[in-house]
Order: sequence, then C-alpha cells, then structure tokens
Amino acid sequence: MHFILYRYSTSFLYASSGLISVRQLYILHTVLKKHKSLAFNPIYSSKRRNYSVAPIWRVKTTFAKHQYNKQSEHLYNQINKILQIYPLKTYDCKKKIMQWLKTITIKLKLYYNFFFFF
Repeated sequence: MHFILYRYSTSFLYASSGLISVRQLYILHTVLKKHKSLAFNPIYSSKRRNYSVAPIWRVKTTFAKHQYNKQSEHLYNQINKILQIYPLKTYDCKKKIMQWLKTITIKLKLYYNFFFFF
C-alpha cells in the first residue's frame, strides 16, 4: 500500500493518506450531533458579544465531566470560536470541521490539551 516501515507513526500515516484519527472522528461526531440538536438563534451568531452557543451546565463529579453531554457542549463552543460553525447547515459544518481537523493533525496534542481538561 504505502510501503513504509513497520513502526511508522500512525499520525503521519493518517496525514499522508488524508484520513482522520479515531480521536478526531470522535470530535467530528460529537460536534455534529450537538450541532443537529441546537436550534438556530440569530442572536448567538453576532460577533459583538461573546455568547456560548451551547449552554454549559455545571456538574459536581469528575465522572460527569467525562460524559458526552458535558464534553459536547465544551467542544462545540471551542470549535465555534475558531470556525464560526453555528449559522452553517449540517453538511457545510461537517466539511468545514473535516478540513480543519486534517490541518491540525501534527499539532493535535496541543489542541486536545486545550479542549479537554482532564
């Protein structure tokens, strides 16, 4: 297929093949599922105020912080600050996130430390 060494880094292999890793796939599906569940409100797409589009609920336990509901809100708000995906339709949102995820493959560990706080 690619005729590379056995111990070649999978992150570089995914980048050269144009694929995304499992973690990136988790980010993509989580953000898209949250995007589908949000109702569009034009007030939140204003650039004058810094709204968090997905409401973030406070939780008491660390177990609850690792659940989908908490992580999806946090991920969606962080990616929306970078890419402005809130007013987009689902297909356009998916394409924009996919392009962005493919560009950050090498520096992904920095972004994971930024997104997840565990």
